[in-house]
Amino acid sequence: MNSSGGKIFSLLADLVLFIHFSLVFFLVAGLLMVWLGWVLKWNWVKNFYFRIAHLLLIGWVVVQTLLNRDCPLTICEDYLRVKAGEAAMYHRGCISYWLDRFLFYDCDPRILNTIYFCFFVLVVLSFVFVKPRWIKRKVSREGG
Repeated sequence: MNSSGGKIFSLLADLVLFIHFSLVFFLVAGLLMVWLGWVLKWNWVKNFYFRIAHLLLIGWVVVQTLLNRDCPLTICEDYLRVKAGEAAMYHRGCISYWLDRFLFYDCDPRILNTIYFCFFVLVVLSFVFVKPRWIKRKVSREGG
């Protein structure tokens, strides 16, 4: 692979990593904000679109886990790294890799799967205790 082509694939892999971490941040910070917003009476945490996006994203993570599939973002990033002439980074998955790298904690994938499921349960419970503001249909006042 030529040098400029390798750099492009490497930059694309970094972009995928950034997107991946942004989604993880959205999941974790989103749940914290919902509960903090409930306590502090922040109305925005009840936004239907925010809440449904949050629920669907963590639900998708749990389904991937139950099917024993790697995250497509992890697969994509590894593919781009290999195309860039770099070594694939994730032999155990993206989250496991970064936990090990930053926290020096070798985490069994079963523990992460349990954490994902528990996190999903917390998000579902947030729908029960911090009810989202449902979309209201506008009623036409015209006769007919």
